[in-house]
Amino acid sequence: MGRLVLAALSLLAVFALHDVALAHDDPVVTVRILCNGFNVLDMDAVLGELSDSATLSVDRPIHGASEIQAWVKEQMDHDLRIEIVDIGTPQRLTDGYTLTWTARFSREDWRRAGISAREVTNAVTIRNGRITNWSASTATGAPQPQEPILAASSSKND
Repeated sequence: MGRLVLAALSLLAVFALHDVALAHDDPVVTVRILCNGFNVLDMDAVLGELSDSATLSVDRPIHGASEIQAWVKEQMDHDLRIEIVDIGTPQRLTDGYTLTWTARFSREDWRRAGISAREVTNAVTIRNGRITNWSASTATGAPQPQEPILAASSSKND
């Protein structure tokens, strides 16, 4: 009986450590996985980096799992590509991190309109290895959530 309990505890420890190993606490890794997920059209990878209760202010306010999933699908339908240009140093919070980064965003509809890419400044808050807040702006400096940068009808060429 003792060996059975020991074996069960060992198996439980392996599963617990496996889950810890899958989660990451590096905000730079989180952002890189998010961007790569868009680039290879891997919805699961992108959604895995976004908290189900996240708030996104990229092209419009998005909140909650169903809105996030629909938005990610919409961006993938437009072949969103994200090339990281510069990534800042993570700033530690008591319960996570903040991170700013700059990237070139490109979509198929923009490319057809002659806009190869837009340079976008991004700011994310990450808690428990997942993005809980993402705001973006084509302006330099701090992101302005109200500025729609992914709207297909925009004629802005940065």
